[in-house]
Amino acid sequence: MSRLYVTNTNSDSVSVIDPATAAVARTIGVGVSPFRITPNGDGSRVYVVNVGINATVPDPEKTRVPGTLSVIDTATDAVVATVVVGRGPREAALSPDGSRVYVINQDSADVTVVDVATHTVVATVPVGKGPFGVAVSPDGRSVYVANFLSDSVSVIDAATDTVRATVAVAKGPFGVAVTPDGKGVYVANFDSDDVAVIDTDTNVARSEFRVGSKPIAVVITGNKAYVTNQDSGTVTVIDVARHEVETTVVVGELPQGAAVDPDGRSLYVANFGSNSVSVIDIATNAVSTTIRPVNQPTGIGVVRSPAQRD
Repeated sequence: MSRLYVTNTNSDSVSVIDPATAAVARTIGVGVSPFRITPNGDGSRVYVVNVGINATVPDPEKTRVPGTLSVIDTATDAVVATVVVGRGPREAALSPDGSRVYVINQDSADVTVVDVATHTVVATVPVGKGPFGVAVSPDGRSVYVANFLSDSVSVIDAATDTVRATVAVAKGPFGVAVTPDGKGVYVANFDSDDVAVIDTDTNVARSEFRVGSKPIAVVITGNKAYVTNQDSGTVTVIDVARHEVETTVVVGELPQGAAVDPDGRSLYVANFGSNSVSVIDIATNAVSTTIRPVNQPTGIGVVRSPAQRD
């Protein structure tokens, strides 16, 4: 059985949900304005990116607190560490070996590299303007950062923590994901309503797929890519092997982050506008259920329950 970890952006918390019953098992307090969630490989830890701005006050700039990364132990559902990162962090990705977390800081235009064992910052890498999405190659050698305000993707050499290439894409790159073979990087371009694919051998991008309005996140599992379209309230399903759009699935309002369960059977989509999570059956590309209530969710992670990991 799996468990969902969903960010409640306006209540500074994470809900732990049993997807079988759609019941909230517990709520965990984290930092200010949690945004995205990234589980590690075995599901024993969940990393929560906290933006650090209280969105409920009239002047958020006057109440900024440092952006942080909360580390949750999924066996106890307790926060075991909090790491101060850059300004306005939005997303994080782990290295394949689980030794590093790469945190994207939108306001400070850099990437904070965190050592997982010590929960300390080991490097800060400047990138383009307004970075938002991040993904790591399967071999762990490259980190791809979508720079929303620069219309580019920075390619970081993980061995040296330096940018070795900058790839021009279309307008407003937001979400990013790497194919399992490491040959392609899918980039959701928020302001041009398309998905670009970067050839990792040449670092050249092509705008290949028209999707819905304001694409946000990209999740790849197997030979399928799933793109959440914020303003359309949909998820575009792309066949990676055939290089074509397969179908479009209607979900809730203002879908944001998405995650696939460890068994690869379901895609979970956080719907910010409808305070819900849509569960898509991957075999049928249909919404099988809708989970409520959550509080303006933006990020979601799925892990196996501790009993399954034993």
